[in-house]
Amino acid sequence: MTSTAVAPTAAPRRAPIADTVTLQRLERALRTLLAPLEYPDWQTWQVAVHGRLLELTGADSLCVFTPLAEGPAAWYSPHLSEEALADYGRRVAMDPAWELVETRFAALGREFAHDADLCARGELEASAFHREFLAPNRIHDLTVVGVEFGGRLAARLHFSHVAPRDDGWRERRDVLLRAVLPAFRAGLGLWRELGERRRELARMVDALPQAVLLYEASGTLLHANPGAARLLDGGPDAERLRAEAQRVAWAVGAQARRASSAPAAADLELRLGVRVVRLRGAVAPAWMLGREPGVLVTLESVGTRPLDDAELRARFALTAREVEVARLLADGLSNQEIAARLGVSFFTARNHVERLLPKLGASNRARVGALLRGEG
Repeated sequence: MTSTAVAPTAAPRRAPIADTVTLQRLERALRTLLAPLEYPDWQTWQVAVHGRLLELTGADSLCVFTPLAEGPAAWYSPHLSEEALADYGRRVAMDPAWELVETRFAALGREFAHDADLCARGELEASAFHREFLAPNRIHDLTVVGVEFGGRLAARLHFSHVAPRDDGWRERRDVLLRAVLPAFRAGLGLWRELGERRRELARMVDALPQAVLLYEASGTLLHANPGAARLLDGGPDAERLRAEAQRVAWAVGAQARRASSAPAAADLELRLGVRVVRLRGAVAPAWMLGREPGVLVTLESVGTRPLDDAELRARFALTAREVEVARLLADGLSNQEIAARLGVSFFTARNHVERLLPKLGASNRARVGALLRGEG
C-alpha cells in the first residue's frame, strides 16, 4: 500500500511592516529629519517634522516639543488651541504631578511608552489630567516618545488618536519610529549646536568696541551689539542708518551667493547732518551661522564735515553777511582783519562779531571754527 505525503500547513503570513507606500513615506521623513539646515529656522523645520511624522505613522494628532526655546514657543501642536496649551502650561507649573502621563513617563526612563504602560485605564480616566485636558481635547491612545539630544531637556513626541488602535498597529508604528528617531536626534543636535555657535558669536561681537551688526545673507538682522544698538535706538538718523546697513548686508550677501573669487565686501560713507559714518560689510563664514554665509557690518564715525552756507543760515538763523563773518572768524581773523576783508569799518566788523557769537551759541570766537566744522 502506498502512502501519500501530506504537505505541512503553511503558517499564516503577517503583513509586512513596510510596503512601497510606507517606504516612500519613510524616505520623505528621513530626508526632512536629516536636513534641518535647509529650513530658514528651527520652527519651520519643526512644522515640517510634524507633518512627516504624522504621514509616516498615521496618527490622528501629534504634539512636538522641541526645547530649543523657552515656554510655549517650544511646542507645536496644531490640534490644540492656544488657550488649551496655555492652560496646560499653567497647570503643570502649579502642580507637575497633575500631568500624570508625563510624570510617569519621566520616572519610567524608557524611550517609548503607551499610556497603558504608565497607568491602568481606570486610573487614567479617573485622573484630573484626563478629565480636564485629555478628554476635552479628544486625546486618546496616547504614546509618548522621548529624545535626548544634548539639550537641557529632552524632546518629546506625543502621538494620539480619537479612538484606540490595536496592538499590531502600535507595533508597526513603533518599528517605523525607531527607524527615524536617530535622524530626529541628529537634526535636533544640529539646531542646538547652531544656537550655541550663534550665541558665542554674539558674545564675541558684544565685546568689540565698535558698532557691529550681524545679518543673514538675506539681509535679516540677527544681532546688534551694544554699540550698534545705541546708534539704531531712536534719534533722527537711526532709521537711515538701519536702512543703509541693511543695504550693505544685501550687497555683500549677493556677492557671496555669486561665489566670485574675490572676497565679498562693501564700503560706504554715509553723511548724516554734520557726521560722517563709514559702513563696512564683510562675509561671516557659513560655519559661524550654520546654513550659509552671513554678513558682518561695522559702523564707525570717521569725523564731521563742514556746514555749508545754506545749513549755517538754516541752523543758526544767520544772514548772508553773518555767514561771511563766521567764515572769517573760523579762519582766525581779528576784528580789524575782518573789517579790511569786508571793506567796512572796525566798529561795524566788531558789531557783526558781537551779534554773531550769541546766535552760534559760542562763548568765544575760538569756538566758531569747531561749530562750522560740525564739531560743536
